[in-house]
Amino acid sequence: MNKRKIQYFSLLAVTALLGAAVLFFYLEREPAVQVPEVTSYLEREPYYISFTLNVGDSTLKTQYLEEISIPGIQLSNIFVIESIYEKFPDAWNKEEKMKLPLKITEGVSYDVVIQSHDPAAREFDGTGFLLYFNDYFFEKQ
Repeated sequence: MNKRKIQYFSLLAVTALLGAAVLFFYLEREPAVQVPEVTSYLEREPYYISFTLNVGDSTLKTQYLEEISIPGIQLSNIFVIESIYEKFPDAWNKEEKMKLPLKITEGVSYDVVIQSHDPAAREFDGTGFLLYFNDYFFEKQ
């Protein structure tokens, strides 16, 4: 009878350890990055591209947004502002602007504004830009 209890608790302990390992690796995956829509102001120079960024809370590791790039377009200025503040273009001159690299608070929405003087920006269709975080990258499809 005691042998059966020991086997039962051993099996329970192994199952708990496996469950903890699976949960740990599940939580350590890349966070869910959401960029629902991209707004472009491309009528005249300087050109502006704006989007909202939200990083989900699916990781235990602190995330830093280190770089933003759009292949084929030279970017002049990039800044980020928490979405609770005023929207672009009023936010351009506000003190709440944050520069890259930026520590991302999971679950908080950020408005990203990109300024470019490159005429190639007029052809930007809202896709194909890359967000580089400390250990992975996100491409807007």
